[in-house]
Amino acid sequence: MHGRAAVIGTVVLVVVLGGLMAGVLVAVAGVSARAQAVDDAIATLNAYQGVQRAIATEAFAEAAYRREPSEESRSRLVATIADLDTTVAKVYELGTPRDSGTADYLLILNTRYERLVESSLWQTGEDPSAGALVVAVGPALDAMQNVVDGAVARGARNAADAAAEQQALVRQLWMLAPGALASAILAIALCWAVILSQQAQFKARALEGERKALHDALTGLGNRSLLAQELKAELRRPNPDFALLMVDLDRFKEINDGYGHAAGDDVLRAVAGRLQEVSGSESVVCRMGGDEFAVLLRHASATEAVVAGIRSALLEPIVRGGVELRISGSVGYALAAPGKGQRAILTEADDALYLAKHYSEADPAEVAARLKLVQELRNGLDLDQFVVYYQPKVDLASGEVHDVEALVRWDHPTRGLVYPDAFIDVIEGSGLMPALTRKVVAHALDQVAAWGEQGWEISAAVNISPSALSDETLFEQVTAMLAARGLAPSGIRLELTEEFLMVDIERAKGALARFRDIGIEISVDDFGTGYSSLSYLRDLPIDELKLDRSFTFAMADDARAAALVAAAIALAHSLGLRMVAEGVESRAACDQLKRLGCDQAQGYYISRPVPAAELELWLTARCSAEHPEETPDATARLRLDRGRSVP
Repeated sequence: MHGRAAVIGTVVLVVVLGGLMAGVLVAVAGVSARAQAVDDAIATLNAYQGVQRAIATEAFAEAAYRREPSEESRSRLVATIADLDTTVAKVYELGTPRDSGTADYLLILNTRYERLVESSLWQTGEDPSAGALVVAVGPALDAMQNVVDGAVARGARNAADAAAEQQALVRQLWMLAPGALASAILAIALCWAVILSQQAQFKARALEGERKALHDALTGLGNRSLLAQELKAELRRPNPDFALLMVDLDRFKEINDGYGHAAGDDVLRAVAGRLQEVSGSESVVCRMGGDEFAVLLRHASATEAVVAGIRSALLEPIVRGGVELRISGSVGYALAAPGKGQRAILTEADDALYLAKHYSEADPAEVAARLKLVQELRNGLDLDQFVVYYQPKVDLASGEVHDVEALVRWDHPTRGLVYPDAFIDVIEGSGLMPALTRKVVAHALDQVAAWGEQGWEISAAVNISPSALSDETLFEQVTAMLAARGLAPSGIRLELTEEFLMVDIERAKGALARFRDIGIEISVDDFGTGYSSLSYLRDLPIDELKLDRSFTFAMADDARAAALVAAAIALAHSLGLRMVAEGVESRAACDQLKRLGCDQAQGYYISRPVPAAELELWLTARCSAEHPEETPDATARLRLDRGRSVP
């Protein structure tokens, strides 16, 4: 009985032990399989992060070209597009249908982006730096970034899931091990060895994955993601006291081109080491992409000293193979302040870097003032501080007013009304012109719509800069604003300077044709200011010429100037164009322009630029009474068309 029980017990023990060992073996096999899954997920993550870095480099090259267009920056942008294709090819090596499909889609998007860039690159003569890439290629880059971000997130999730499954299997091993230990010390020891090994590998892979996700592969510095994390953490502190430094290398492309990319990589690694050494152990140094770096300095009081140290460190030659490689760098920074968010700090630091790079020889006080002005302009746009004044254009034959020119003013909270001469160049140079143009167009169209509701049919002319016209989204924005207000395209007219049109006729022709095709008229401002070629009058879709005020001023006392005005008016009429005279400041000038057949006049004699409410009073007064001393013809009156001409 006991023997039978022993046999049965032995059999049961063998079965139990066998089950335990089988469970252990299954768990070990599962851990190994999950380890392979983690490896595969990390490989996928690495491939897509490579594409992510290539896209960031592409965006950086585009931004560099936008800030300073040249053949050099253009070549860099073209090279980054090709590099992205090469990087995407590594996604194919992952060997899954999904990754192959994603790679195909990325190549399609990059080709589309390349075509958009190529269609917008332009040059005049042998001076390609005269142009600027300002095309709205952002959507194509955003589409690629979204695809890659999704793939990176998917790879991270897959790695996390595989790691979690691996951990679950590890826990099962811990549960099975004690039972197996009672009958098989060697098996348990083996299991422990496997467990410890797998845990060590798992931790190592997890740390490696985190490191790659937050660090630059070339220099070992943090990347944009790490900087964002650190900034967020610093801003959570009750009283943040830090500085964000942006560093951009000068003449780095010369090293890449002259000594090869391997030398360039060595320079970047050397710069990374110097930045870490100068900034101190408590600072966070990141590579933002290309030859741009960022330093998060945790003690703002040390900012000036660290900036000086960085500039000095970058001037030290880098010795490679017995050759001294020399570079320098520009540094801009922003300081933390109550209420200042991450985006504001990054933007302020970028602005400071731009000023440091382009105004390095200027007086520090002047650079500081310019940076402050850029920041105030950004705030002004955000707070809608820009207002629009209107200057009427009078029909010289009938005295009627059908058109006004919309002119922007800055209603500064402390300086009062600021005229464009004081800020327009800074707006253009800091990349804020498209945003300002959108606001001016919106204000002007709001006013045109309001006048229409009162029965006044007036169209507004808005000045368009080269950067605003080159923004491919401008057409969609203007048409959307017209539709939202129920206005016809005739409610707005675009004014462009003759100088801009002469720089790149083909680009201007393509951009203006879209507006002209839907009925938006085009006016050429500052006509006659120094260009001998008039071929653009034949080639471009133009409706109106605005004679520069310099001709109008000189006309009364200079017979040759008057002859030029007469010839310009005749030329415009022969081409079917209207002629508008600017800068009219006297009754005599009005009379002379009317005799010469000029169509419209605009100037202080007629009215200064005024707010909409004052213009309405001006117009209403001329609807109800004659002012022969102010009109170009004593028998005519300035009339406002309220759906029909006032007799």
